[in-house]
Amino acid sequence: MRARESRANGWVFLGVAVGCLFGLAVSASPLQAQQWRFEPLPLENYITDPDAMNGECAIVDVTGDGHPDLWWSVYAFQNSKSDKARYEKQKDLYQMAWYKGPDFKQMFRMHKGFTHGGNWRDMNGDGRPDLVTGLAIHSRELVWLENPGRPEQTRAWPVHPIHKGDIDPDFAYDAQSVVVDLDKDGRTDVILASEEGFDGVAWYSWDTSQKKWIKHQVAPAKSYSGLHSLRVADFDRDGDLDIFTAEMHTSGYIKQVPPHKVAVWENVDIEKNQWKEHVVAETGSHNARVGDINGDGYPDIIGSNWNNRIKEYPLRPDAWINRIGR
Repeated sequence: MRARESRANGWVFLGVAVGCLFGLAVSASPLQAQQWRFEPLPLENYITDPDAMNGECAIVDVTGDGHPDLWWSVYAFQNSKSDKARYEKQKDLYQMAWYKGPDFKQMFRMHKGFTHGGNWRDMNGDGRPDLVTGLAIHSRELVWLENPGRPEQTRAWPVHPIHKGDIDPDFAYDAQSVVVDLDKDGRTDVILASEEGFDGVAWYSWDTSQKKWIKHQVAPAKSYSGLHSLRVADFDRDGDLDIFTAEMHTSGYIKQVPPHKVAVWENVDIEKNQWKEHVVAETGSHNARVGDINGDGYPDIIGSNWNNRIKEYPLRPDAWINRIGR
């Protein structure tokens, strides 16, 4: 099967079936299926609620002992009385925790809330990984949780607010974030996309004189919704980082009104916070990734939509090949 190709705005779209783009790559790989073995982790105290959902997980050396640890956050929807009652029954397990490697048998709690979209990075320069996340429950805060240094002895990590109000109150834990030095001033910045709200994309820089985080809007509020994709890359190879985001194909909430934009925001002048929107497609994507697919040195985009319920947006992996400047 051949990939369906179309061109727009300096990008080549490849509408592909799984067997077309990925099947050949897998069959040619030395990493065959028989070389992998499924081995369940000996986790204890995990949630048994059938309606629970996996918020996020990551492999990170929380303790700094050289052994990778497992971080896991579990969440469930709380939009009805039954959901809230179910949550109350197992609320002690709806929280962020980490499991100590290498055997992952010991669980250590770090916060009573849960999250979706957590991002690990050393935020204060002490050499320990901290967690940037949106807080729940019923909170509208973007925060970072400070690694206390002896995490086995601390059940509640110190919480440092970054910004309030940009996470939808019904889905307070849904916030895509990227942690990177966006303005190249040597300090860590945070980029946030509103997954289930209408707050667009913004980035936050730390003001040393005011001792607070400063918000810089990129994608205007109300112009985007359902931004489950957020990545940074130098798409035009001009030496600075641009921002990629995409609305899922069900964006617009109940009405699900198109277009569902897949877009790159070009970093024109970071000091003046000037960005230029480049809409790559209007078919949406969910949790898309960025990488050099064809080995030409330019970042490409690959992703698929969330489900197969809307016939105009079939559930398949799509790729957008970067042809900017050529």
